[in-house]
Amino acid sequence: MGCGASHPAGNLHNAPSPDGKRSSSAGSRGPVSLQVVIEAAQQAEKAKLVSGSTQRWRLLSAAVTSGLYAAWEDKDMPFDGYEEDYFEHFDEGHDDYKMFLGDHIDEEGNKVRTDYAESLDVVNWNQTLLDKLRKDKSARGQILRDAKKYGDLFDEIQDRHITVVYNPIGGGGKARRLVGAMVIPVLQLCKLKFKVMPTKYRRHAVQLMKELDPASTNGVIVCGGDGLVHEVVTGYFQNPDFAKLDEGVPIGICPCGTANAMANALHTHENTSQISIVGRAALAACKGGTRRMDVIRCVQQPNESSRDENLQGPEPAEIYALSCFGWGMAGAVALKADKLRWIPGQRSMRYDIAGFVSLVNDWPVADTGVLEYREAIEGQDDPGPWKKTEIKLINLIATNMDRLGKKHPIYPGVEPDDGRLVLSYIDASKKMNSRRNVVKLGMGMKHGKYLGLGKGVVSYSLKEFKITPIEFKSPYNIDGDPHDVSPIHVTCLPRALSLFFLPHEDKIGTIKRESEISLLSHSEV
Repeated sequence: MGCGASHPAGNLHNAPSPDGKRSSSAGSRGPVSLQVVIEAAQQAEKAKLVSGSTQRWRLLSAAVTSGLYAAWEDKDMPFDGYEEDYFEHFDEGHDDYKMFLGDHIDEEGNKVRTDYAESLDVVNWNQTLLDKLRKDKSARGQILRDAKKYGDLFDEIQDRHITVVYNPIGGGGKARRLVGAMVIPVLQLCKLKFKVMPTKYRRHAVQLMKELDPASTNGVIVCGGDGLVHEVVTGYFQNPDFAKLDEGVPIGICPCGTANAMANALHTHENTSQISIVGRAALAACKGGTRRMDVIRCVQQPNESSRDENLQGPEPAEIYALSCFGWGMAGAVALKADKLRWIPGQRSMRYDIAGFVSLVNDWPVADTGVLEYREAIEGQDDPGPWKKTEIKLINLIATNMDRLGKKHPIYPGVEPDDGRLVLSYIDASKKMNSRRNVVKLGMGMKHGKYLGLGKGVVSYSLKEFKITPIEFKSPYNIDGDPHDVSPIHVTCLPRALSLFFLPHEDKIGTIKRESEISLLSHSEV
């Protein structure tokens, strides 16, 4: 529930059909993965024949308790890295602008997938591409035409450079497709220099940002889910030249994940399709307008038994996030969903399955700890005095926005730049919070009801808080990624980061007013 995880009573009706169409893909991951996909599809089909959430719950819980999902701990999607093969010029004779990260032939004549790209010159599209673009009535076509109109304001390549970071296997390959189909064409048409860099392993983005030279680029575009975004932001804040980065290298978020919380909060255009949001986010980076947003800083004490080297000490580990901190079911679901990335083409389905498993196999999910907190006082910058209480929770979410993605309303009135966090947790000490009630809360979120206002939920408006775990079995969840548990101090840093932003009144993004052109020019370095 929140932090990138779908509600525990999510739908599975989009699972692959058991007619064998995807058996080759699933089979390549082994018989267990194929069995899970087929069983999930069969249970979803049965659920269509009955009415009411109770019947559906019984069917899906039966599938979970059958033991089909017990073997997934040994399953994970492998990533075989690719050699760096930058190319400076795209094939101008290519007749389809939908993909600019296509395969290419290496020196030995083998077809190799291209994950890298770099351009320092104007890329002139040929007349065939321009004619196709002129007739394209899709959301993509509209945004690319807008990018061309903006690029036509400049006679030559702009003296601005954008670094694009993305996960080539993120979202089942969707991130790579969106980079090739939307981000690269927008950067080309806007006449910006750019470099596209894929991540090769977990936390690679942290390292890339820690080593980023502020003089080498004028902005960073992150193409991925909330997890990749928080890796980029963490490395960004840990860069030795952070002050220079903060002054001249804003970050843009092109959402390619499941929740995409900050991207949805930033880009509020009436067209909310993913391709539209990605395109507008890329346009925002090209035009240079920014908005200062809050950042969530998490400082964890060392945990010597952690599998995460970053948490083994001896110094505390610092993690920076843009949308949420979670514990309880939020962490358990994130951990289980992380092990289901091999499910072919089902980036959201894995959260649904993980939520059901947590409710059935892990119940009761009841983590306990000591919560210390300082409340936000309306109209004042300084927080209230420290308070302390012992909590027993089923699920906890602390966030700086009113909803995490489109389908996870948390608490009304919270803004990502108002300098506060709202912490809401389902109180396990209250008898009313049975498994059925937790499912009801999740279903309520699906229908637009705020979690923090639900029965049996405790909520605080805070500037910062500390958690000292006592008894627990769930990991933390920081911007959708699971983290091992240890004492942690979470603080809201008010307006600590500049994010590329396209104003809502810019209906399709085309700059038409001189004031807007001056807004762009002052941001050029």
